[in-house]
Amino acid sequence: MMSRRARGPGHLTLVFDQSLARGRERQELQDKLSKFAAEGVYGVAYVSHACFVLVGEDSSVLERAPRTLKKESRLPASRFFERLP
Repeated sequence: MMSRRARGPGHLTLVFDQSLARGRERQELQDKLSKFAAEGVYGVAYVSHACFVLVGEDSSVLERAPRTLKKESRLPASRFFERLP
């Protein structure tokens, strides 16, 4: 995923993550977001039966993204977590 992410200001990459072990989704997503952050890529994850990760290098865009997702999607806010600078 790291090699395919959108790069540059204002670009975000959304990936539906089907590689997660059932019952460990939150922990595995947190681990992934930590690895991304170590490489200067920050993200937001959503935990459900269809987990997704939204990542980017522009922290200002990524700070707005979760608010917009929560507001517009009406998905439960408790299922989102973030790894921002």
